[in-house]
Amino acid sequence: QRYTRVLVCLCLTCALTACHSLRISVNQSVPPTFSFSVGIAECCTSFALVRVFELPIDNPRAQYKIWEIRTEKAVQAGRAGPDITYSKVPQGFSQTFPETGDPPKLGEGKLYQAEAGDNYYPWPSVCFKIEGGKAVEQQCPKYW
Repeated sequence: QRYTRVLVCLCLTCALTACHSLRISVNQSVPPTFSFSVGIAECCTSFALVRVFELPIDNPRAQYKIWEIRTEKAVQAGRAGPDITYSKVPQGFSQTFPETGDPPKLGEGKLYQAEAGDNYYPWPSVCFKIEGGKAVEQQCPKYW
């Protein structure tokens, strides 16, 4: 009976950690690459837009969009979705911001937020800073 309880707890833990909608993460390269993943979810597993904001350290509510790409057909992120590198427009996407030219280079010590979404809310996001020549994941500011 003890083993049954342990097995049930283990199964529940695995099920709860595997059940999540779309997630976005950032690697340490500069420019950073964003990765997308999903667990066992019934909704919110695709995205048609990726955008990056600069968040001023003294006022993170004042988001400044610095890059945005879109696709006509939403991308379904499986267990390992597509990777997107900042400032590089992947096949099937088009850059919508800035309208022309490259987005700004990411600056040392500045706070950024990348998000991806489709027809649902809230969109998953990840915050990061460039520190010591690497993208370092940060906790996103809480606004409320």
